[in-house]
Amino acid sequence: MTGRKLQDLTDEKAWQNVFYNEVTSKIDEKIFKPIYASKMGRPNASLRILASMIILKEGQDWTDEQLYENCRFNLAVMRALGLTNIDDEVPVASTYYDFKSRLVTYYEDEGKNLFEELFGSITTSQIEKYKINGTSIRMDSKLIQSNIGTYSRLHKIVQAFQTFYGSLDAQAEKRIKGKTDRGTIKELMSKPVTNHMYKMSSATKSKWLRQLGFLIRKLLNIYKEQDSKYYNTLKQMYEQQYEDQSNKQDPEPKDKGQMQADSIQSIHDPDAAYRVKGHGEHQQKVSGYSSNITETTEGPLNLITDVQVEKATYSDDQYLQKATENSEELSDRKVEQIHTDGGYDSHANRLQFKEWGDKEWHLAKMKGGPEYKFRRLKNGTLKIYDAQAKKWRRATVTKSGKYRIEVEGRATKYRYFKQQRVEATLALQEVMPKQIDRGKRATAESTINQVFHILRAGKSKYRGLMRHKIFVTSRCLWVNCQRIVAIDISNYPILQKARKGLNLLSNRINYLLLEKQGLVFECN
Repeated sequence: MTGRKLQDLTDEKAWQNVFYNEVTSKIDEKIFKPIYASKMGRPNASLRILASMIILKEGQDWTDEQLYENCRFNLAVMRALGLTNIDDEVPVASTYYDFKSRLVTYYEDEGKNLFEELFGSITTSQIEKYKINGTSIRMDSKLIQSNIGTYSRLHKIVQAFQTFYGSLDAQAEKRIKGKTDRGTIKELMSKPVTNHMYKMSSATKSKWLRQLGFLIRKLLNIYKEQDSKYYNTLKQMYEQQYEDQSNKQDPEPKDKGQMQADSIQSIHDPDAAYRVKGHGEHQQKVSGYSSNITETTEGPLNLITDVQVEKATYSDDQYLQKATENSEELSDRKVEQIHTDGGYDSHANRLQFKEWGDKEWHLAKMKGGPEYKFRRLKNGTLKIYDAQAKKWRRATVTKSGKYRIEVEGRATKYRYFKQQRVEATLALQEVMPKQIDRGKRATAESTINQVFHILRAGKSKYRGLMRHKIFVTSRCLWVNCQRIVAIDISNYPILQKARKGLNLLSNRINYLLLEKQGLVFECN
């Protein structure tokens, strides 16, 4: 290959070379050592390439087939993986799938996310190289619908039953002796869940819900964990859906009000949780996961510094402390400003900011609204500002420990405030700047779009918590890489000087080669 094609392929600013230099070459294979037992040894493939393939797949939004086609025949992709010879082979598909499976199993068994460790290692090297200023950060969250259907309660239970029973071998099925039970099971397994549910009346659904509880309890007593990989999930679902005081009484379906948001949404993804967020036209309903993305805000290049993915029931305010501490660890700089929306506001976080004592909180909106402000005088007296009356009122303490003020023109004479709310709001007033920078919050929303725009109607291709952690982390590594591709190197004198040195060296080598071939002439 010669000419323009070679120049484009080897251009150090081209995405494939940036990806290799900033991602592939920076992967420390020792991170993945724990997933390979010493007696089994490592696979006959580069762990660096396997991890890079995962990141490329999610970055480009490829299917597995597209990934392998590009890794084998696309020269730019091969170069991104460090495969510089046309005959270089990528790891076989079985090795690639085994690597991903081991990452998931290790997380489920040990509770350790090795891809999170990989993200930290790679991003730290990028922060150091580009002298990223980590003193100001912003964060935002995103709900992700798991790759499962959104079904009724009965549909989920029938689906769970069919999946469990369908996983039993022929010998295990013979343990069910009762003729009535075998007949019921035969009917349940005769057609897909949707066909069963079609045009089913409310009375019939209620009857089925009770019968299934009785039948599932029998199956859980007959079979054990070793009979099916779905046994524990079915058991957990049964315990969440039914009241079961004793085996002598028929189990009763729990009322909807007794159901927890983190109850199993599908036997195919027991990690997924249900959540409703927002109101009106902005309301979101998902059965899946929540992700939080944190990034720097200062300078020409801003990088994502923290990625978290949890069940959908994990609220935004729970992410803030860990995201801040992780960002400080990666950048080795003390965070001084934090930009968030109102979802991150909580009593705990207000008190956390007070404990930190050295951070400003640019909070776009306070929970509970700005109707009341608090002021503690030097003598300990609390004054509360009533925005409606436009006056400060002296608060008194009740026997129960609450504060209260007199209010005018309302149904009740007094307005009461819990001590927890007062102390948390006083703490917030100390750390909030007089002027909130709202522009940086809007940029956080743009980053969320960068990371998640490949989702179809907010739905991912995956099931399971760890698979979503790998997916989101890979997307963030890809976004960081694309930002580095897009930067203007003139903003980084150190890199500009290094590139100039490489160009001079290249020119010198070319001169010596021409001189050796007798193609250099002296001019008088």
